Amino acid sequence: MYGHTSIGYISVDSYTSIRTALNPMYQKMYHSIAIRGENIEEIHIDGTELVPKSEIIENIPSYKAEHLTITMIIWVLVVVSAAIIGAFYYILTIQKYKQFGVMKALGMGMDRLTAIVASQICVIALFGAAAAALLTYLMAMAIPSAMPFYLKNGNVITVIAVFILISILGGLISVLSISRVDPIKVIGGSGE
Repeated sequence: MYGHTSIGYISVDSYTSIRTALNPMYQKMYHSIAIRGENIEEIHIDGTELVPKSEIIENIPSYKAEHLTITMIIWVLVVVSAAIIGAFYYILTIQKYKQFGVMKALGMGMDRLTAIVASQICVIALFGAAAAALLTYLMAMAIPSAMPFYLKNGNVITVIAVFILISILGGLISVLSISRVDPIKVIGGSGE
């Protein structure tokens, strides 16, 4: 279902009789014939062209434009949510400046601190992505069959992978602020 045009089903004989009543010169012609089955490539009808279903779908008026618009909206939402998550991680990092200052004062290196922050980000991103996927699949099951909605597993996996990657990259920006933490200032020492 593509939801572009209302469709009514009638028999070929009924359609022919209606068209003949409207136009006595009407001749039965077919614009397209849908064939389902195996060995379709072996079918040859003079004056016809065999076209795969995907090509027909791509040529539905406005289908490609609508599909591109929806895809763009999805990726904009992924980027915006990743930016929000990056800001969230940055705020969490700022709140932990004292802990990072103490760790640096005790001699913990930036590579270890980066690994700690990255592991926390990965855990949060994985749980968030899993919860989002679960809610998406539950919503897809609850949507009535009349609604033109189809969830592809490949698209879900791609969005989740990109979301996790962007979350990790956005969260690692906060590592730059950790590298600038001066343990003496953060802990409250006067430098004496």
